[in-house]
Amino acid sequence: MVTPARQTEKSAAKSRIATSVDSIEEMVGAHERALEAIFMRNGAADPAALGDAPRGRLLTFAGTASVHLAARELVRALSRGGAALWQGIHFDHGGNAGSHLVFGRPFLRFRVELAASALDGAPALILRYTKAGPLFAKMHAELRNCGEGLAMGPVFAGKSVIGWIGLTRSIRSRS
Repeated sequence: MVTPARQTEKSAAKSRIATSVDSIEEMVGAHERALEAIFMRNGAADPAALGDAPRGRLLTFAGTASVHLAARELVRALSRGGAALWQGIHFDHGGNAGSHLVFGRPFLRFRVELAASALDGAPALILRYTKAGPLFAKMHAELRNCGEGLAMGPVFAGKSVIGWIGLTRSIRSRS
């Protein structure tokens, strides 16, 4: 469950209310509808705010809403244990591209763009895997800010959300 999220008013020109959390760990195992609501209330993530190598966490899998209580503990265990497998991402080329860090090594290249979210059409930072081979070509991740040095969003396979991830600015990152 997302523990005390702060809601702050965005600019008067927008009617959205931004939801901010203190850490990505608060959202690990959260209900996918809660994650969607947080995502839809926030603006596009900025690679500079996340640093060169933000740490990553699995937040939940899609399709677990009906079994949320049972799935939550599994997701939490996978997120903790999976930290050895998937550490997060590494931005290069000034935040225009990067790769996932798996077992501490670059894996699965992506390019970065600011584009409309497949969920709500509002701007999001999109990680596209079009040149990562046929298995990943139709996948993309969308990221929005959710706190200082924090971003989160859905991962898509084609037009379907398959999971949610969160990123935390790494301590050794410049920013």
